[in-house]
This record gives sequence, C-alpha cells and structure tokens, in this order.
Amino acid sequence: MASASPGKPYNKTKYIILSFVVHFIVRFWYLFVRNRELLIPPASQKFIDSGKGFIIAVFHETTLSLYRHATGYLQKKKKASMFALVSQSKDGEIIHQTFARSNLRSVRGSSTRGGTGAFRAILKEMKSGGVPIFTVDGPKGPRHEVKPGVIATASLTGVPILFLDSQYDRAWRFNSWDRHFFPKFGANLYISYGEPFFVPKALDEAGMEEWSKKLEEKMKEKRKELEEYMREKHPNNSIDSAL
Repeated sequence: MASASPGKPYNKTKYIILSFVVHFIVRFWYLFVRNRELLIPPASQKFIDSGKGFIIAVFHETTLSLYRHATGYLQKKKKASMFALVSQSKDGEIIHQTFARSNLRSVRGSSTRGGTGAFRAILKEMKSGGVPIFTVDGPKGPRHEVKPGVIATASLTGVPILFLDSQYDRAWRFNSWDRHFFPKFGANLYISYGEPFFVPKALDEAGMEEWSKKLEEKMKEKRKELEEYMREKHPNNSIDSAL
C-alpha cells in the first residue's frame, strides 16, 4: 500500500463514497459465494465461543475473503467486539470506511506511521474486551512475513493468537504485492483455524523476532495444509488465475 504523504491532507469524502461502492459490490457478489466449510480445532473454538480474550491473525491477501467471517460469524454470532488495525495510507482510508459500513471498528496506524499511538489504542480496546484483527504481513509486506506487532500484543496481554487462513475453489488473483484474490461467481469458501498460539511474556527484541518466525512458520503450514485439502476437494480448482 502506498502511504499518504505526511502532513498532506486528502479528500476523505471521496473514500467514504468509494467505501459504499465497495461494500455494495462485496455484499452483492458474496450472496453467490458459499461458505462450504469452517474448520476450527476444539481448543480454538473454546476461545471463540467466549467472544473475547484472543487475537485474530491473518495474511493480508485474505482480508476480503475473511471480511464477512469477521463481521458475521465472530462479531454477530459469537458476540466478539472486533476491531482491526488499519494503516494510515489512502488505501487504509478505503478499508477503514468500508469496515465502518459493517460496524467493524478500526484503529488507525502502522509500523511506520502512527504505530505507537495505535499500539496503545489496541491495548486499551483489549482491556475493554475488544478482539483485534492483525494482518500480520501488512500493510506493505513482504508477503507472508510476520511483523512483530502481533507478538508484542500477545506477549503483553497474555492472550492467545488464533491464526486462520481461507481459500476459494475458484478465484481471480491480482498482480499486487500480497497476491490478493477475489472469488469467481458461485465459488466455495473454505476457512481453517490453527491451534491457539501462546507467546511468552516479557520478550526482548530478539525474542520478538524468534516468536514472529515461529508464528510465520505455523501460518505457512496452515496455508499449505488448506491448499492440500482444497486440491483433494476440488482437483480442478482455478485459484491461481491471474489478473
């Protein structure tokens, strides 16, 4: 994502209007996307059923595919008070405004701009029972490389990270840094969680890096596992169609 220039304002009205367009398109198109399977280990389901006391971790490319899962299943059905860390870029403004259309709150900030304030806001929200969503390799990548923010949050709060992945049996993949994908008409969506990931408290910088790599490995294993599951279910899937 390209960051907005520091100190240079941009027209938020345009992004508010655009967010309504994006929200309408997504809601309409997803009427024809089937939630085929939701795979959750019992240990992770226990935390989800409580509606609080955990952190959600996803790769950036799954943001759109998990948008409805976060707002519909976690927030509406499981009563989790969800909120997302969204960058202060212009693209982040679109995401922030789009999330607002589904009552999904946002904390604005990133690892490069507004990071300290955003981190404090995340901890404040969690103390009030909020459940944060981290796109662990965002906002700019590298793709599938876990940044330390989610580890620092888990280390300070003591709550587990619930990481998950999603795949369509048929999708278009964009030529972006994160290789984001969008479902083809009538596609089937599969969502799979890993086991709760606990992080030790009082980690130093080296420890943050070590546990970031451990989470990265777990998330990549989950990605590979779900891809293999998808190939068994849909041997002729076309998820790698490029745009």
